[in-house]
Amino acid sequence: MTNIHQTDLDSMALTAVPPLEPNPSAVGSATQTSKIIEAERFFYGQGSVSGQVTTAGGEATGQSYYRLTLDLSQAQNYVFIGVFNSTRLNEGDTTSWIASLTDDNAPDTPIFALRESDSIDRYQPGTLQPGRYNFLISAAAISTRPGGNASGTEDFRLEFSDVPPSPIPEPAPLLLVGTGVGLFFALRRTAAARPLTPNRP
Repeated sequence: MTNIHQTDLDSMALTAVPPLEPNPSAVGSATQTSKIIEAERFFYGQGSVSGQVTTAGGEATGQSYYRLTLDLSQAQNYVFIGVFNSTRLNEGDTTSWIASLTDDNAPDTPIFALRESDSIDRYQPGTLQPGRYNFLISAAAISTRPGGNASGTEDFRLEFSDVPPSPIPEPAPLLLVGTGVGLFFALRRTAAARPLTPNRP
């Protein structure tokens, strides 16, 4: 596949409230790794997010992003596979996942869009026509109450393959079929035109 551009490959956001203290009351973290293999036809990534509150007044958030811009010069089949897992200890913990593929000319009508807060597996195949597309994976974990611990992991891949050409029937088989049909009707006409001969004793 040609003309694939990758922008904002991996970015990471980390916040902790209150800010740095000798004994912080909240800790958040996020990691994101990714690879491109097989001549820009296979995009693979993993990430983790977590937020933990140890004392009252703390709030922790961990969030990871993966963004990919694709310029396709020819139609491509694709397969998206995503596995998202989450853990929450109390009512102050939340997790969320976003996975989407959008056409640059129709951003409000995603080709697929996933927004979940629980663990989920997703398999999504399809075909993309030539054009520009945007692929996004985002995960977040937020903890807002003492004793809370929200965490999540993500494992995803986006794989492309050429669209096979439509099969064209061979001329020889078509000729044979036509000849067979013609012979069938010729035999029927011959049988219909042949006079019936009465049986002799």
